[in-house]
Amino acid sequence: MTKQYWFPVRPAARGWGWGLPLVWQGWVVYGIFLAALIGGPVLLAPYGQFVTVCWSCIAAALFVAVVAWKGEPQRLRGKSL
Repeated sequence: MTKQYWFPVRPAARGWGWGLPLVWQGWVVYGIFLAALIGGPVLLAPYGQFVTVCWSCIAAALFVAVVAWKGEPQRLRGKSL
């Protein structure tokens, strides 16, 4: 059974990271992340700026963790000058 990755590795010419999702599950992750980034600060604004910034950082860290977990593995790619 071949493993289906949700996010492809970016081409070497474009740097390190992942591209846009390949499957619907990846798009759901993107949607949840955007909803958390938009809705979280709106709902958490009464609790202050610190709570809002912490929420955004936690949401971003979770997003990167899911993309790294379900995305295609990164490889060392040398750049020639």
